[in-house]
Amino acid sequence: MTRLPAVRVNCYLYEMADRSWRDKPVAMPRRTIDQVAHRSGEHLRAHAALAVHALRAATSATGS
Repeated sequence: MTRLPAVRVNCYLYEMADRSWRDKPVAMPRRTIDQVAHRSGEHLRAHAALAVHALRAATSATGS
């Protein structure tokens, strides 16, 4: 299997001086997750991607 190059994406919201993220919901709404999956699928089909890897963030100790 051909290995694809790793891409690191830095998020200014979480890594820079902007602290407004603290007031945001802990998780995405289901509708947003579904839309991201749909649009990702469109992109992958359009570009004939051979593989995709997605990472799921760990949940908090409270399960949220």
